[in-house]
Amino acid sequence: MTAPAPYKPGDRVCAAYDAQDGPAIVYNRFVIEAGPREEYGHRVWIDLPEDAVGGTVGTYHTSIANFTLMDIPLHLQAPLQIGANTHWHADHAAPGSTRPTWPRGRHHARVDVPLTRDEREKHAAFAALYSEHWIRHDPAGFGLWLSRMVSEAWGDDR
Repeated sequence: MTAPAPYKPGDRVCAAYDAQDGPAIVYNRFVIEAGPREEYGHRVWIDLPEDAVGGTVGTYHTSIANFTLMDIPLHLQAPLQIGANTHWHADHAAPGSTRPTWPRGRHHARVDVPLTRDEREKHAAFAALYSEHWIRHDPAGFGLWLSRMVSEAWGDDR
């Protein structure tokens, strides 16, 4: 009998995938489904960007290390992961933010569900924590990200 899958629907991951322009890595994607697969350990289905070769649902096997959870301890995260997590939590703290779900499984449509006020407040607290860490360890990188965020929010004609 196969052990329970180490991932569950809704887990946030980063993954290597084949994009139309070549190999790529994507952050802040979600596990849609996970299930046993005797010969490979477990199979995990992850939502992928629109530019993914083969469609927006990718199949991964847990015996092959081409995807990992995003929520590893902060002090162990690489700079790109800290940036991706800061951005993700800041986006989810905003009014009107949503999270994707697949209530009928990977073969059916994605449904975006509005976040509650409590969920947005938790994301705001994490965004602040990640921002403080990023500022302390890479102030130039954080400043560049922040200027891009302001440009996106206000437009370049301010």
